[in-house]
Amino acid sequence: MAAEQEKAKSKVHKLSLKGSSKLVAEFFHYSINTILFQRGVYPAEDFTAVKKYGLTMLVSSDDQVKSYIKKIMSQLDKWMVKGKISKLVVVITSKDTGENVERWQFDVQILNKEKKKVTQNPVINENETPG
Repeated sequence: MAAEQEKAKSKVHKLSLKGSSKLVAEFFHYSINTILFQRGVYPAEDFTAVKKYGLTMLVSSDDQVKSYIKKIMSQLDKWMVKGKISKLVVVITSKDTGENVERWQFDVQILNKEKKKVTQNPVINENETPG
């Protein structure tokens, strides 16, 4: 039982984000694309290299994937502007078994222009990676 819990815990990644809604949304966009690429959810040839933050980032060039991410980002933007989001969870699920293969949790704290907190949830300063 303890070994199962430890195995499940090793598949969970947490990252705390704090900043403007625009900055957080941009981070989510690139994070989701990076996770999809790094974990081989889609073939490498379905990604295009772009320069961002002084780095080469890979983003999906598949129209359906881009449309899906755009839809997610649109809803996230609405929630962030209204201060209605405290975390975003990205889960990779096996299409064969339905089992959660990996889970990424982004704890969010949005600041408005006056630097006042919009969300009231505390940010957990934690970035776990599997050991």
